[in-house]
Amino acid sequence: MISFSGTVVEIVSGQGREPALAVVESAGERVSLVLGPGDYWREQGLELRPGDVVSARGSKALGKDGVAYLMVQNIARDGDSREIALRQRDTGRPAWSGGQRPVHQRPMPMRQMRGGRNH
Repeated sequence: MISFSGTVVEIVSGQGREPALAVVESAGERVSLVLGPGDYWREQGLELRPGDVVSARGSKALGKDGVAYLMVQNIARDGDSREIALRQRDTGRPAWSGGQRPVHQRPMPMRQMRGGRNH
């Protein structure tokens, strides 16, 4: 896990399930922050604009396209007291992937019903 802070230089909003990205620059290094599906990101209510200074924490990877990406776990805009959590801290599971059901929990077994009665 790494932390990265810098100035937003570009926003890619992502349509539907396409990922929203914030391209951030710090000391000459550019990193594309992966914010999750565009629809999910917009629901979080933290609108980022070029010129905003942000701090993010996540896992950094180099894409096949040669771009440095940060899979954001948490992000905050300087001067804003809110921090948005996009992934679970312990498992890295994306918040948009559904309920927070524990991994060990399984669906309840159901018995087949015939004629309105359980058999």
